[in-house]
Amino acid sequence: MLYKGHKVVPYCPVCATPLSTNEIANSYREVNEASIYVKLKAADADEFFVTWTTTPWTLPSNVALAVGKDFDYVRVRHGDDVLILAEARLGLLDPEVDTEVLETIKGAQLLGRRYEQLLPFVSPGQQNAFVVVEADFVTLDSGTGIVHMAPAFGEDDYQVGRREKLAFFRPVDGNGRFTGEITPWVGQRVKEADPHIIRHLKEQGRVLKVESYNHDYPFHDRCDTALIYFATPSWFIKTSEMREQLVKANQEIIWAPRDVGIGRFGNWLAGNIDWSLSRNRFWGTPLNIWICQECDYRHVPTSRQDLTELTGADQSELDLHRPHVDDLVFGCTREGCGGTMRRTPEVIDCWFDSGSMPFAQYHYPFENKELFESQYPADFISEGIDQTRGWFYTMLVISTFLTGRSSYKSCLINELILDNKGKKMSKSLGNTVDPMEIMRQEGADPLRWYMLTCSPVWGTTRFDRGGVKEAQRKLLATLENTYNFFTLYANLDGFVPDTGTATHPDLLDSWILSRLQSVTISVRADLEALNLTRAAKTIGTFVMDDVSNWYVRLSRRRFWKGEMTTDKVTAFTTLHTVLETSLRLLAPFIPFTAEEIFRGLNAPLDADASVHLHDFPVADENLVDAELENMMKVSQTVVGIGRSLRQDSGLKTRQPLGRLVVHSLDDRATKLLNNEQLVGYVREELNIKAVETVDDPRSIATFSAKANFRALGPRFGNKSKEAAKCITSMTPAEIMELKENGAVHLQFEGAATSFTFEEVMVQETGTGSFVAGSGQGLTLALDTALDDELLAEGLCREIINKVQNLRKKSGLEVSDRIELSIEGPQSVLEVVGSYSDRIMTDTLAVGIASPGDMPYKESFNIDGIEITIALGKV
Repeated sequence: MLYKGHKVVPYCPVCATPLSTNEIANSYREVNEASIYVKLKAADADEFFVTWTTTPWTLPSNVALAVGKDFDYVRVRHGDDVLILAEARLGLLDPEVDTEVLETIKGAQLLGRRYEQLLPFVSPGQQNAFVVVEADFVTLDSGTGIVHMAPAFGEDDYQVGRREKLAFFRPVDGNGRFTGEITPWVGQRVKEADPHIIRHLKEQGRVLKVESYNHDYPFHDRCDTALIYFATPSWFIKTSEMREQLVKANQEIIWAPRDVGIGRFGNWLAGNIDWSLSRNRFWGTPLNIWICQECDYRHVPTSRQDLTELTGADQSELDLHRPHVDDLVFGCTREGCGGTMRRTPEVIDCWFDSGSMPFAQYHYPFENKELFESQYPADFISEGIDQTRGWFYTMLVISTFLTGRSSYKSCLINELILDNKGKKMSKSLGNTVDPMEIMRQEGADPLRWYMLTCSPVWGTTRFDRGGVKEAQRKLLATLENTYNFFTLYANLDGFVPDTGTATHPDLLDSWILSRLQSVTISVRADLEALNLTRAAKTIGTFVMDDVSNWYVRLSRRRFWKGEMTTDKVTAFTTLHTVLETSLRLLAPFIPFTAEEIFRGLNAPLDADASVHLHDFPVADENLVDAELENMMKVSQTVVGIGRSLRQDSGLKTRQPLGRLVVHSLDDRATKLLNNEQLVGYVREELNIKAVETVDDPRSIATFSAKANFRALGPRFGNKSKEAAKCITSMTPAEIMELKENGAVHLQFEGAATSFTFEEVMVQETGTGSFVAGSGQGLTLALDTALDDELLAEGLCREIINKVQNLRKKSGLEVSDRIELSIEGPQSVLEVVGSYSDRIMTDTLAVGIASPGDMPYKESFNIDGIEITIALGKV
């Protein structure tokens, strides 16, 4: 599996050192250089093959020309010459010169043809050279469709050279200078020799044209020298012979994202070439190959014990690095040879070290065999996308060679973090951020949550510090507020949680517990699939929308009750269960916040409780009620649309309204109306008196259609405006057809053409006193007409709100009872009298007294009415 050959690598001629592709990934810059079109004389006819190169210094090492066997090529008379080039590249010829196409042929007909050596400085001897071959990297995008090949200075050229057994010219030394064979330019640095070579070829009549060419070229970031690609002697592992095993092992890996595993990485494995194992450096793991100086026999010691037996001296304490191992010599291990074996001077590619990590960390197989086998293969690894040809690859190769399978079960890819304008962060650009400063200001958990939820980790992220602050305001603040709400009332009532579940759950409790199980199932599945972003968003949405903005909002009155009823205990138990489980789900994402709240939540049970010492939640599928979740989702959707309609109408949330009318294309509206508790939640959240259904939404709203040009453009192009006219002229019946079927056929250019919801935006306008809107297949209309009774109740709610604000401003505790006085016009006093019980209940007032001295007093203006409120603690 190990052999010695050549490897074409980026090479710095000043530092005289080869570099890896990874080392130069960020070292490219745009350069403008001369490129030349060269004529090479055919050996069997008076005609020329035309090739193109941006590296004239490689022409003395040319040994072949490559063509695409299925491409069309032409023989053309151009002035006095007959030229051969790709038909698609005829445009490069000088239009001022008479040109006649003599023949069109396929590239396959050129294969095997010979041509004369362009620069006859190096002799090929008996080796195959100056022949036309086929190569799959030939393109018609640039050049002539005929590629000049110098196997010593290009990886693709080298591989074709091996396949075709071509001659190998490398008249360049380790300092990037031409050797003595290249007599006109001996000792010159190759890049500096380019203009001299071009001038020489012009004098020989072999240059068709010279052009300036802009392209990206690698430089050594240490000495700022232009690199060259250079074939250096190297030891190879025959990974190409493992291709099928590697592909099979890769199919067992869970990749996130999957397309990297089956695409970029899978394609790399399918086209796998042999691994260049050695490096010509001092530092690194010495390549453990000893070679006989007499017969060239090779031996590979595998341990210090082997070296002890071979050298006859104790090597148990040997430092297995240079220069110590370089001093070890021993007799040739080949029978009958008396030569001396010395270690080859190369070291091993450091990626071999990293790929050996699963085995080397336990000194396997020499030690820790049981420990290794209990942890192999690893459940999970993660690194950057560039490691598809680095760590991911080397670990797979080594483990597949040794064990027949991958050393990791799943792999999560991560990408770069850019600035908020999409540029790579760089100190020189001044667009870097200090993570420690962010953690000091906003906190570690907001930063973690933002990074996990703003985009999948395998996609590039445009970092926005405002997003970190938003993460703090939204999820973390909501979580803390929900916890504070629970502890406030739990402490007031002396509630101590137990390990059981709610014994008498109502509909809301059953729903939130069902949602908790569904969320747990979803989060676990996403984490198993390494979709961290979707998992985080799922639990975040649950905490913010379902727990805080729905369950707690709708359960507030249950916690406000004075006595510890069964219903109140059930509400406490349910919310405690939901918080405790949510914190365990959130612990991997926001570990510090989750730990702090978890400890506080469980302090009455276990003062030393830690969320990180508990198991990750497992769903109780017996508690899942999919139908209840679906219908509660309908309620939430109705409330969401209803709130938007209230906002559009300009009516305050505290002003009760008469009715809400709902229509759905399916049976959701009917099911909603059949469940009085769900209807009650809608009435409470939207502050309306009644919810009704309607069979035909056109009785409460008029519909119009508008074109979505963004969707129309790709389909209709410059005819989008005409298509839009068809949409805007849709009849109500056609709009209803679209709403019911998701598509509608309209007459466009004399033919029935289907239009979808993506292309048509339906707008609703309420009729009469209604305001209308729609979403998710539901159409809603809110009646905004107000009578005296609704106005009176609205005033009552405003008064309650002002009393609560004054309580808070006065520093009273939530549980404090108060005396209350309300002054205002007779109309206000009548409302207070009618709603006195409600006002006292909601504000914890023992009564509404006559005006008198109260410690806290304030006047308000409510819709133009002056009202004075005074209160004091009982």
